Amino acid sequence: MQGLSFSNNSTQYEFNFESGYIDFNCFMITNQASLDDLKKMTYPEDGNSTGGNLWKDWSVYWKTQKKEPSFNAVTVSPASLFDDPYLLYATQQVSEDRNKHAVFNCTTARINLRTSLICTTQGCRPQRQRRIRALQMSEGDLDRRLTAFRNAVREWPQMTAVVTGSASATDNYIANDENAYGPQYAQNWTGIDNEIFSRRLTAAFNTVWEAGSDEYNVTKSSSALPENPADLWTNRTDATITTTEPAYYVNRLWAVILILTTTFLQLLAICGLVLRCLIRGPDILGFASSLTRDNAFVPVLGGSFQGGAERARSLGKMRVQLADVQPRESRGYIALSAVPPVGSAGAGDKAYEEEGSLGQLKEKRIYM
Repeated sequence: MQGLSFSNNSTQYEFNFESGYIDFNCFMITNQASLDDLKKMTYPEDGNSTGGNLWKDWSVYWKTQKKEPSFNAVTVSPASLFDDPYLLYATQQVSEDRNKHAVFNCTTARINLRTSLICTTQGCRPQRQRRIRALQMSEGDLDRRLTAFRNAVREWPQMTAVVTGSASATDNYIANDENAYGPQYAQNWTGIDNEIFSRRLTAAFNTVWEAGSDEYNVTKSSSALPENPADLWTNRTDATITTTEPAYYVNRLWAVILILTTTFLQLLAICGLVLRCLIRGPDILGFASSLTRDNAFVPVLGGSFQGGAERARSLGKMRVQLADVQPRESRGYIALSAVPPVGSAGAGDKAYEEEGSLGQLKEKRIYM
């Protein structure tokens, strides 16, 4: 097959193509035929109803090739080109005098199929298959097909190595012998099932038939690319190409959590921006208890020997502020001071009395 591209490992081709094969339905006439019996088994040839016989056709190989194949197949032409031919298949039978033959009569039928095939990087496999009605052929086409069939049948015995006195690989395969190329001189056809014989003969002959359609490419003795894609043995069809692409979907739970979290963080950011605009003091109040150490404007009981934790606990209820502790000077001085309780007077208030009242911070005033 040509025209398939698997650059993407997930690519899949699905297409239909039409094909056909020749089906054989055989039954055994005898498996004890002698040479004289083969001469008496006649068939129509060249307009003569008894013009041919099995031994006459078989002996041609001995005269021309100096070898005797283990089987012989003869095409019996139909009375009309619109009818299917039938096949006489004669082969050697195991016997003491090695002079017995089995003869099978096989009807033929052209089976046309439409197969749905799926191809991936791993290979191709049939998906569906059904039998279809064949197109009506002209007498000329039917005659050419019959001639091709007759030629294939005539050359069939010689397509495997012919060894006089040995069964051919074709006979051994049809007899279901695992040693197809073994030294056995013949097969024992007594009691063989006609259905099995027909099925295996169909497989064997259609292998020959398909190889003969394009012998060079089938046997890989030439390039697999045809010089002319319009040759009779090629067939074109349209394919449905499927490619798998990675897809993403929304997890609703995670989407809701993300939206709520984002909204909450945005609200916090807005609140922080509002506080930034409202708060006029610097960002130094993170450790307010440390700013009260040795601070004259914050009364701390216990002096400066207290640790950070003790100092923070003792100042837990104290209110502090950033104030101008030198409001009467030309330059102000910013310090952390305690907010005195209303109506109270104590040790902490002496600092205010000495330094004067505290002033509020002003935007244009200069501070130290």
